[in-house]
Amino acid sequence: MPRPSASLHNLCLLVGLSLGMLACEQPIPSTPPSPSGVARVNGEDISKATFIEALNELKEAGKGFFSSAETANRVKRDLLERLIEGELLLQEARRKGIHIDPKLVEAKIRLLACS
Repeated sequence: MPRPSASLHNLCLLVGLSLGMLACEQPIPSTPPSPSGVARVNGEDISKATFIEALNELKEAGKGFFSSAETANRVKRDLLERLIEGELLLQEARRKGIHIDPKLVEAKIRLLACS
């Protein structure tokens, strides 16, 4: 099953991170990643490149938000948790045979952005 585009995936992660920061949650356990990853979820690595790309998008969207090292570390930790949650959701969708057309998702996002 094809993965969603990187920009769509990262947009969903940004939305999830924003919503997730509003709630207190327990960290999601995962196994140690490979040397090229930041986390491993059921044998699937979340790459450093994916993490850095999502972090850069957060930094761009929230200029001035990373005002202290403590805040930056909290945001990075929360971002990693959201990436893990996203990977878990993708794996579960694959397991259940759920496929959503990326064009449909992008259209919905554009519609939400206009409202």
